[in-house]
Amino acid sequence: MPELVWQTHLGLALSAARQDRRAEAVFYGKQAVNTIQGMRGRQRGPESEMQMSFLHQRSSAYRLLAEQLIALGRLVEARQVFAMFKEEEYFEFMRCERTSSAAP
Repeated sequence: MPELVWQTHLGLALSAARQDRRAEAVFYGKQAVNTIQGMRGRQRGPESEMQMSFLHQRSSAYRLLAEQLIALGRLVEARQVFAMFKEEEYFEFMRCERTSSAAP
């Protein structure tokens, strides 16, 4: 269900962005990113290959949100979105490194 929720919010954000309704695009973009963050927090099982690519499959939501924030001149928030994505990316990398180094 959360997978469908973030995809729906991203679709609404994309639609709003195409119509230059940036505030609405930001609203739905934030909903999509928040849902993704929640899904990521519930994932377990470091050996899972899905863990490794989880964020990369969903990076378009982060990018769209940051782009819309930049267009509205909300640069601090855009930087926070990029930082959140990079932080999650680093966390996933480190988790995969620990798993691969622990394997016999």
